[in-house]
Amino acid sequence: MFKSILMSGILCTIVSAESFETFLQKAIQNSPYLQSSALTIKQAGEQGKVLTRYKNPSLELEVSSFEPNIGSGDSGYRVGILQPIRLWSIADNKKSLADANVKNAKVSYIVSPEKPTSTTKS
Repeated sequence: MFKSILMSGILCTIVSAESFETFLQKAIQNSPYLQSSALTIKQAGEQGKVLTRYKNPSLELEVSSFEPNIGSGDSGYRVGILQPIRLWSIADNKKSLADANVKNAKVSYIVSPEKPTSTTKS
């Protein structure tokens, strides 16, 4: 009886065993810390894209009517389109800042700070 239980236990262990690489991939996929860190890297990349893109242009429309005397009137209009431009050095600096933010997020993904342990004496 003991031999049959032992044999079935060994058989189940062999059938359900997995390699270390498979185990490691499952652990990485299910780790909330690693998922959170991956989202932090993705967020830093998106913030870098926002930082380096140009601002939207603005459109101004203005219509006016001037009537100094009854029966006579002048009207006018004005249209303005504004597009902020960025100088070359500022664009390069913003790109460098965005790259540094992503690099910082990757470094904090690789090296996680240890949680301090508190000891209390009574």
